[in-house]
Amino acid sequence: MEKRTDETMMKLILHVAEQDERIRAAVMNGSRANPKVKPDEYADYDVVYYVENLPAFTADHAWVNVFGERLIMQMPEDKVLPPPDRNGRFPYLMQFTDGNRIDLTLVSAGDIPLPEDTDSLTVVLLDKDGRLGRLRSPSDHDYRVHRPSQKQFEDVINEFWWVALYTSKGLGRREILYAKGTLEGPVRTAFMQMLRWYAGTCTNFEANTGAFDKWLPLYLEKDLWDSVLKTYSNAEHDAIWKSLIRMAAIFTDVSERTGKALGYAASFEGPEVYRELMKQKQQQEVAQDIGKHTT
Repeated sequence: MEKRTDETMMKLILHVAEQDERIRAAVMNGSRANPKVKPDEYADYDVVYYVENLPAFTADHAWVNVFGERLIMQMPEDKVLPPPDRNGRFPYLMQFTDGNRIDLTLVSAGDIPLPEDTDSLTVVLLDKDGRLGRLRSPSDHDYRVHRPSQKQFEDVINEFWWVALYTSKGLGRREILYAKGTLEGPVRTAFMQMLRWYAGTCTNFEANTGAFDKWLPLYLEKDLWDSVLKTYSNAEHDAIWKSLIRMAAIFTDVSERTGKALGYAASFEGPEVYRELMKQKQQQEVAQDIGKHTT
């Protein structure tokens, strides 16, 4: 099946909204509303319909068939796992067989936000009643890295070093799934948060690193980015250790630079925990060598 063009998709999205009197307004969010991003063939259509009588739409989901033949669809508010948000919004996430995707969210027309509360990445497609008001020009303002408070900064530093010891423990026990899970879970979460803040300090907090930090390399020095990529290891014991130590070294450097830029004191815990990690690594290597010679 030939993929429908952007023009065809936009006409369809607008036509459905125009023809249904229950749909009072329609807006576009996401990357297609971002003036800094040129949509490619993978870009979704993130659309919100503000509707009257929302339960009438969700009582029979067949109405979305008008958008085309689907490969798969998700309705997060109709699921058990993961649990729904129950926030008054009803998303239809639709992947079509022609390669297009629409993430369509229904919101009650009574919940149209004030202009100052509207997502900064919003383009008005339709406003039958003039209720959306005068919106600011779309920008990624709401998605930029926020300057952390000193407490937030200190908490992330503490979290990184605390959970790094979990990974070390898992490696000591040869529990690869535990070690890998903690490394790519809480350790990685704190690690990436510090990198985002660093990117913020380099751009006067105008950096937008995107979903899953896909645009982070735009804001980091090449050698730093290359080092970050090397922290993604395979499931080998020694490779996980190398990743952990490399992450610890990068985190130490970046947190110091970020703290200096923010005017926050450096961590007194980091150096001690880093030395402890190196000590545990060496002890495990010695124990491994002894085991090899006694078998």
